[in-house]
Amino acid sequence: TCREPFSSARLQDFDDHVLITVHEALAPKEASEDLFDTTEVDVVIGKRFLLTYHERPVDCVRQLRETLARNGRHFARGPWFLLHDLLDRLVDAYLPVMDAIDDEVEKLEDRVIGKPERADLEAILTLKRSLQRIRRASARHKEIITALFRDDMDLVPDEIQPYFRNVYDHLA
Repeated sequence: TCREPFSSARLQDFDDHVLITVHEALAPKEASEDLFDTTEVDVVIGKRFLLTYHERPVDCVRQLRETLARNGRHFARGPWFLLHDLLDRLVDAYLPVMDAIDDEVEKLEDRVIGKPERADLEAILTLKRSLQRIRRASARHKEIITALFRDDMDLVPDEIQPYFRNVYDHLA
Protein backbone atom coordinates (compact mmCIF):
# COMPACT_ATOMS: atom_id res chain seq x y z
CA THR A 1 0.00 0.00 0.00
CA CYS A 2 2.77 2.47 0.79
CA ARG A 3 4.06 2.05 -2.76
CA GLU A 4 0.59 2.43 -4.31
CA PRO A 5 -0.41 6.09 -3.96
CA PHE A 6 -4.09 7.02 -3.74
CA SER A 7 -5.37 3.66 -2.54
CA SER A 8 -8.61 3.34 -0.60
CA ALA A 9 -8.64 3.77 3.15
CA ARG A 10 -8.11 0.38 4.78
CA LEU A 11 -6.71 -1.57 7.68
CA GLN A 12 -4.63 -4.74 7.33
CA ASP A 13 -3.85 -6.74 10.47
CA PHE A 14 -0.63 -8.76 10.35
CA ASP A 15 0.89 -10.87 13.12
CA ASP A 16 3.27 -8.25 14.49
CA HIS A 17 2.00 -4.99 12.98
CA VAL A 18 -1.00 -3.24 11.47
CA LEU A 19 -1.03 -1.28 8.21
CA ILE A 20 -3.56 1.54 8.04
CA THR A 21 -4.24 3.76 5.04
CA VAL A 22 -6.27 6.90 5.70
CA HIS A 23 -6.77 10.25 3.96
CA GLU A 24 -6.39 13.72 5.43
CA ALA A 25 -8.79 16.36 4.11
CA LEU A 26 -7.23 19.39 2.47
CA ALA A 27 -8.83 22.80 2.32
CA PRO A 28 -9.34 24.05 -1.24
CA LYS A 29 -6.89 26.65 -2.48
CA GLU A 30 -9.45 28.39 -4.70
CA ALA A 31 -13.23 28.62 -4.52
CA SER A 32 -13.60 27.27 -8.05
CA GLU A 33 -11.89 24.00 -7.12
CA ASP A 34 -13.56 20.85 -5.89
CA LEU A 35 -13.99 21.60 -2.20
CA PHE A 36 -12.82 18.19 -1.07
CA ASP A 37 -9.34 16.91 -1.75
CA THR A 38 -7.26 14.52 0.31
CA THR A 39 -3.75 13.31 0.77
CA GLU A 40 -2.99 9.71 1.64
CA VAL A 41 -1.32 8.79 4.91
CA ASP A 42 -0.02 5.25 5.37
CA VAL A 43 0.64 4.16 8.95
CA VAL A 44 2.49 1.05 10.09
CA ILE A 45 2.14 0.35 13.80
CA GLY A 46 3.41 -2.38 16.09
CA LYS A 47 3.87 -2.90 19.81
CA ARG A 48 6.80 -0.49 20.03
CA PHE A 49 6.74 1.60 16.84
CA LEU A 50 4.65 3.86 14.63
CA LEU A 51 5.77 4.84 11.12
CA THR A 52 4.02 7.12 8.66
CA TYR A 53 4.48 7.47 4.92
CA HIS A 54 3.01 10.28 2.85
CA GLU A 55 4.02 11.82 -0.47
CA ARG A 56 3.45 15.42 0.60
CA PRO A 57 3.36 17.24 3.93
CA VAL A 58 0.45 16.22 6.15
CA ASP A 59 -0.91 18.53 8.84
CA CYS A 60 -1.90 15.77 11.28
CA VAL A 61 1.64 14.36 11.21
CA ARG A 62 3.22 17.82 11.49
CA GLN A 63 1.01 18.68 14.47
CA LEU A 64 1.83 15.40 16.19
CA ARG A 65 5.55 15.93 15.60
CA GLU A 66 5.29 19.44 17.12
CA THR A 67 3.46 18.06 20.16
CA LEU A 68 6.15 15.43 20.64
CA ALA A 69 8.92 18.03 20.31
CA ARG A 70 7.30 20.15 23.05
CA ASN A 71 6.53 17.24 25.38
CA GLY A 72 8.63 14.07 25.09
CA ARG A 73 6.50 12.36 27.74
CA HIS A 74 3.94 11.84 25.00
CA PHE A 75 6.24 9.08 23.67
CA ALA A 76 5.99 7.17 26.94
CA ARG A 77 2.30 6.47 26.31
CA GLY A 78 3.28 4.25 23.39
CA PRO A 79 2.55 4.04 19.69
CA TRP A 80 -1.17 3.30 20.01
CA PHE A 81 -1.78 6.55 21.88
CA LEU A 82 0.21 8.33 19.19
CA LEU A 83 -2.00 6.68 16.57
CA HIS A 84 -5.07 7.88 18.44
CA ASP A 85 -3.68 11.41 18.48
CA LEU A 86 -2.88 11.24 14.76
CA LEU A 87 -6.34 9.89 13.81
CA ASP A 88 -8.07 12.42 16.04
CA ARG A 89 -6.26 15.25 14.26
CA LEU A 90 -6.94 13.69 10.86
CA VAL A 91 -10.68 13.46 11.56
CA ASP A 92 -10.73 17.04 12.85
CA ALA A 93 -9.22 18.19 9.53
CA TYR A 94 -12.54 17.37 7.85
CA LEU A 95 -14.37 20.10 9.81
CA PRO A 96 -12.91 23.13 7.96
CA VAL A 97 -13.71 21.44 4.65
CA MET A 98 -17.30 20.89 5.76
CA ASP A 99 -17.45 24.55 6.85
CA ALA A 100 -16.20 25.63 3.40
CA ILE A 101 -18.91 23.53 1.75
CA ASP A 102 -21.56 25.05 4.04
CA ASP A 103 -20.36 28.55 3.12
CA GLU A 104 -20.46 27.73 -0.57
CA VAL A 105 -23.99 26.30 -0.27
CA GLU A 106 -25.17 29.54 1.39
CA LYS A 107 -23.65 31.62 -1.41
CA LEU A 108 -25.26 29.39 -4.02
CA GLU A 109 -28.65 29.64 -2.34
CA ASP A 110 -28.48 33.43 -2.55
CA ARG A 111 -27.48 33.36 -6.24
CA VAL A 112 -30.01 30.71 -7.29
CA ILE A 113 -32.92 32.51 -5.61
CA GLY A 114 -32.09 35.57 -7.70
CA LYS A 115 -31.32 34.51 -11.25
CA PRO A 116 -29.62 31.11 -11.63
CA GLU A 117 -26.90 30.80 -14.25
CA ARG A 118 -25.04 27.87 -15.79
CA ALA A 119 -22.10 28.46 -13.45
CA ASP A 120 -24.46 27.94 -10.51
CA LEU A 121 -25.48 24.52 -11.85
CA GLU A 122 -21.81 23.57 -12.28
CA ALA A 123 -21.09 24.72 -8.73
CA ILE A 124 -24.00 22.62 -7.41
CA LEU A 125 -22.67 19.55 -9.22
CA THR A 126 -19.16 20.17 -7.85
CA LEU A 127 -20.55 20.44 -4.31
CA LYS A 128 -22.54 17.25 -4.82
CA ARG A 129 -19.37 15.38 -5.89
CA SER A 130 -17.51 16.78 -2.88
CA LEU A 131 -20.22 15.59 -0.50
CA GLN A 132 -20.26 12.12 -2.07
CA ARG A 133 -16.51 11.83 -1.66
CA ILE A 134 -16.70 12.98 1.97
CA ARG A 135 -19.38 10.36 2.69
CA ARG A 136 -17.26 7.60 1.14
CA ALA A 137 -14.11 8.69 3.00
CA SER A 138 -15.98 8.97 6.29
CA ALA A 139 -17.54 5.53 5.89
CA ARG A 140 -14.14 3.94 5.27
CA HIS A 141 -12.58 5.79 8.20
CA LYS A 142 -15.46 4.65 10.44
CA GLU A 143 -14.77 1.02 9.47
CA ILE A 144 -11.08 1.41 10.30
CA ILE A 145 -11.68 3.10 13.63
CA THR A 146 -14.38 0.57 14.56
CA ALA A 147 -11.87 -2.23 14.00
CA LEU A 148 -9.45 -0.46 16.37
CA PHE A 149 -11.88 -0.38 19.29
CA ARG A 150 -13.23 -3.89 18.91
CA ASP A 151 -11.61 -6.77 20.78
CA ASP A 152 -10.69 -8.83 17.71
CA MET A 153 -7.26 -7.23 17.14
CA ASP A 154 -4.62 -8.64 19.48
CA LEU A 155 -2.11 -5.81 18.97
CA VAL A 156 -4.49 -3.04 20.11
CA PRO A 157 -4.16 -2.53 23.88
CA ASP A 158 -7.45 -2.62 25.80
CA GLU A 159 -6.77 0.73 27.50
CA ILE A 160 -6.69 2.61 24.15
CA GLN A 161 -9.99 1.28 22.80
CA PRO A 162 -12.20 3.94 24.48
CA TYR A 163 -10.04 6.63 22.88
CA PHE A 164 -10.70 5.20 19.42
CA ARG A 165 -14.43 5.15 20.22
CA ASN A 166 -14.13 8.87 20.90
CA VAL A 167 -12.55 9.45 17.45
CA TYR A 168 -15.35 7.39 15.92
CA ASP A 169 -17.91 9.67 17.60
CA HIS A 170 -16.32 12.68 15.86
CA LEU A 171 -17.12 11.01 12.52
CA ALA A 172 -20.74 10.27 13.43
